Amino acid sequence: MNILLTGATGFVGQNFLKYFVVHNESDHIYAVTRSKCVTDSKRITWIMQSEYTASILDSYKIDAIIHLAGKAHDTQNTTESEEYYKVNFELTKQIFDAFIGSNASTFIFLSTIKAVGDDKTYVHNAEDLGEPTTPYAKTKREAEKYIQNYPLPPTKRHYILRPCLIYGPDVKGNLAELVK
Repeated sequence: MNILLTGATGFVGQNFLKYFVVHNESDHIYAVTRSKCVTDSKRITWIMQSEYTASILDSYKIDAIIHLAGKAHDTQNTTESEEYYKVNFELTKQIFDAFIGSNASTFIFLSTIKAVGDDKTYVHNAEDLGEPTTPYAKTKREAEKYIQNYPLPPTKRHYILRPCLIYGPDVKGNLAELVK
């Protein structure tokens, strides 16, 4: 299987690649990144984001896309709303549209639990969703809605993951602040 991975140099992407190299012997990752990377694994090919085009999906015979790229942490509260929109919604839309036009069959999107509301109220079922209020949460929810409302052909499927907290060595964001 050939997998396109966005956000490969982010916290989740780096840990995914470490696990992949050790536990997977047959699949190949095409890792899209904003900065030049080098790896000693023959099962990872690095693609500069500036060189990424939708045609790569079919030329590399991509079977699945794991979209991890996104703007999340802003513990200093300095990020403009437009940056969240550009990265979390527009980039997701661009990659999902490329997926639709390709031969790839699976799209996995890493969203956030905040996409169902930032107010920390109890959600007891999938129909009982709150409304996000922060630019981060709003743009992730908007990307989810775009994906969910797109009529998929029978040969394609998508998954949206909403983790509430991701942790591990060198974690950033709220957990890093708590640890400090």
